[in-house]
Formats: sequence, structure tokens, C-alpha cells
Amino acid sequence: MNKHIVGFVAAMVLLAPVGASAKDQAPSADWSGTWKLNVAKSKLGANSGKWSETRTYAVDGKKITLDGKGMTSAGKPTHISYVGSVDGKAYPMMGNPVGDRIALTLVTSRQIKAKVTLRGKPSASAVSDLSADGKRVTMRRQALIGSAPRDVTMVFDKM
Repeated sequence: MNKHIVGFVAAMVLLAPVGASAKDQAPSADWSGTWKLNVAKSKLGANSGKWSETRTYAVDGKKITLDGKGMTSAGKPTHISYVGSVDGKAYPMMGNPVGDRIALTLVTSRQIKAKVTLRGKPSASAVSDLSADGKRVTMRRQALIGSAPRDVTMVFDKM
């Protein structure tokens, strides 16, 4: 093979972009839509039978809007909402008893990490994964309730 061709091919391989980093990506459009909590597939802890939640996500570029309504295991209605970007900055969150701000970080277009704070102190974290077919979101969350952490896995099916 000609030395010039080998040199050209080697230079192209070295200069070719490896792929966009998560910082340059946006969440998959598949996040958008209405999602219903699948209690049977979730691991919610004690008294999970009455728990229900429906979330609506809207993705616009790197911005995510959430509106979630449901019922706690104690039968109390819930309504949480936020509008934030996947830039790691904290944005106001309403209706969450364990947090008043949320910071979202994009790991891949199908995985998002969240850190929640309450009055400036860390109170919860979560990793949410969107399935390859775009029909299921699995959220592994740890919240500090009182002085003990509480781990739950919430599975949402697209409606």
C-alpha cells in the first residue's frame, strides 16, 4: 500500500470525532409523553399497593418539563412539577415533600441523573433509564426520609 494512502487513512482515523459527549447531546424525544407507574413491576417498599402516579414529560432540546400527579401509599394526593435543563444546574421543583430544587444531568440520551435538594441540603438522588424501545422508564431513587435513606425502584410504562 502506498505510504501516502496509509498516512491519510491514519490521519483521518485520528481526526475523526469519536462521538458527541453527553454534554453535547439532548434527551431522546422518546422521553416525551405520559407515563403510568407500574406498581407490580416497581419496588416501592411497605404499603405500596395504594401508590399510583402518572407523569407527563415534555422534551424541548435540552429542556425537560415534568408534571406528575398521583396518590401516596397513605392515600394522599400528590402533584409535582418542574422545568429544568440537563445541564447539572438546580431548578425549582414544586410539590415534592423531599425537595424544592432538582439538578438534571444527561448521561446518555436515554439516561438521566437527578440530584434533589431541600433548603440547600441534598435530600434525594435518582437515575432514570429509558428503554431501547421507548416504552418504559425505570427510575432507581434514594431519598433521605427522616434520618434513614429509602431506596425505591419505580417503573413507568408509556401510555
